[in-house]
Amino acid sequence: MKEFSGIGFTCDHLQFQKMLFSSSERYIMEDIPFHLNFIENRVLGVVIEKSLTTPDQMPLTLNSCVLGCNQSSNRDPVTQLSEQEVDEGLDALVTKHLLVRVHGAGSRAPKFDTIATDHWKLEREDVCVLSILMLRGEQTPGELSIRSKRACPDLKLEEVLRRLDELSRRDQPFVEKLERLPGQKEARWKSLIQANDNECEEMSEENSPSSSVEDLREEVSALKVDLLKVREELREIRESLGI
Repeated sequence: MKEFSGIGFTCDHLQFQKMLFSSSERYIMEDIPFHLNFIENRVLGVVIEKSLTTPDQMPLTLNSCVLGCNQSSNRDPVTQLSEQEVDEGLDALVTKHLLVRVHGAGSRAPKFDTIATDHWKLEREDVCVLSILMLRGEQTPGELSIRSKRACPDLKLEEVLRRLDELSRRDQPFVEKLERLPGQKEARWKSLIQANDNECEEMSEENSPSSSVEDLREEVSALKVDLLKVREELREIRESLGI
């Protein structure tokens, strides 16, 4: 049996679900705060991302959250957050009713899952787009379409644009469209979940290599795989010709 805590109670999964969606308790979630600090934004983004891409690994342990926050791919900026920093971020998100602690039978260490997106009434595609913006910063719709393939492989560019527009028109907007800079074909979009963009800039300056370098490494790795395939095909052709 799993137990949930973090909103002033501890209960099993069924009791938690009944409480969570009861009208008497719904007010708790109607005023979920945005304006997270950098670490809280990164931690929440990781939990949301993993719930989409690796649901079988949910809920997440503290160690999994640390690894997810500091992974070098799909993160901008790349960070080296300590276990204590991530733990404090998790505690803050539980206090703000954005995450819950999950206590499994026979396990002393708590795990964490998100409940925010259910009460924000977001569909999977909305959550996917939002989590990318939370974890990678400003993006164009084209970039979002490409980077959403793992979680939402059928998400087309037109659908990304529609989702962004809807998220920006909510009573409390989740995203904001930025002015297109000279020479850019597409306008960029940003998440409004994090309060202070300066924190992200400071983290970018403190951490290297940058995400652009990491993207280049990923491209090189992909090219190496393609090269190996070409060599294998060439070898088969030579064998068939007796060369």
